[in-house]
Amino acid sequence: MDNNEPEIWKDIPGYEGLYKINNNGVVKSYDRIKSSGRGLYTLPGRIIKIHYRNKCKSPFVQLNDKNGNSNSKGVNELLLSVHNINSKHSELSNLLQSEEWKDIEGFEGLYQVSDMGRIKYLSKQRIHRSGKPYTQKGGIKKTFLSTNKNPKYTAGYVHVTLTDKNGKLHPKSVARLVGFCFVPGYFEGAEINHKFGNKLDNRATQLEWTTGSYNKSHAAKTGLNPGKTGHTGKKNVLSKKVSQYDLSGTLIKVWDGTREAERNGYNSALISSVATGRKKTHKGFIWKYDTPDPE
Repeated sequence: MDNNEPEIWKDIPGYEGLYKINNNGVVKSYDRIKSSGRGLYTLPGRIIKIHYRNKCKSPFVQLNDKNGNSNSKGVNELLLSVHNINSKHSELSNLLQSEEWKDIEGFEGLYQVSDMGRIKYLSKQRIHRSGKPYTQKGGIKKTFLSTNKNPKYTAGYVHVTLTDKNGKLHPKSVARLVGFCFVPGYFEGAEINHKFGNKLDNRATQLEWTTGSYNKSHAAKTGLNPGKTGHTGKKNVLSKKVSQYDLSGTLIKVWDGTREAERNGYNSALISSVATGRKKTHKGFIWKYDTPDPE
């Protein structure tokens, strides 16, 4: 999978304004307008987790349509229909055949981590309540995406909970587990970084050890940590220019970002809603993210 080729994003047919897919098979949701007791706010888009059928050979994603119905969509089929690309994920299936596993430090004999970012629990001998010994087969350990609700985990990243020999639970970052076992270059105080901005891809080839300052700036540039740059408008590398039109289609102004327009009397959440096709106008104007070429 060539992660150095230019990244091209396109809407997924039937999910326009909801989801898009790039030419590397990464699926991402658009920003959404949500409401709370304090009014409307923008929920930033996120990378959609990829699942696998048939022992990890058929990648698919779960997408919610405008009516809230959940549907399974094959990533290979989406790549072919949207970008006319044949199965980039077939390479991933081949890599799983040569997957390398190593013991997790402190959990030897209990768990292992692979260079593909998977965790498995090992087979072990147990005693049935009848007194007869039996072998509990090992398998792939379930991981989960963390949220802001649990302070033990970094929100938006893949984590796993491991149980030690004494029955104590230990929350662990999957990326760091992979890094300690397969990624060279660790130094004291180093942080693990997703080189290409996909925090759900924890393969060893996608990770590197960096300083904390570099990790934060990289997260802002790639969208891993949106909105944490400390700037708005043209000073924020994540801001998208938004064009303001009257109802006849005449361009009125190009703003450096929705927040800049908000400081001038508009609502950034409603601007985003119009620009993504969920609302027709805001304050009598049409808003679009596609900035016109200068004449």
